[in-house]
Amino acid sequence: MTTKSRNPLKQNETLANTVKIKAMGISCEVDTDLLDDLSFFADIRSLQDGDISVFPRMLKTIFGDKWNEIEKQLAENGRVRVTKATEFFMAVFEELNAKKS
Repeated sequence: MTTKSRNPLKQNETLANTVKIKAMGISCEVDTDLLDDLSFFADIRSLQDGDISVFPRMLKTIFGDKWNEIEKQLAENGRVRVTKATEFFMAVFEELNAKKS
């Protein structure tokens, strides 16, 4: 079953609640409205319960079509390690929290 991203943000499109950040040397944008989404919240809960399979969907939700570009920047020898993606995910949220302060 293919999971479609819930993120409406397309290439070269910016929404009013989009925050530009740089994490681990990678520039990206996050639509903060997507973080206040019930489905995304359910994915966070599933991840906390140990269901790591929701993690790629969460990344695609947050970054939309731009995830493929970010994924290429995170890749080492043609693949993205879960630990590297997790490190990036945490760095993104640290930057978001810093911007809220």
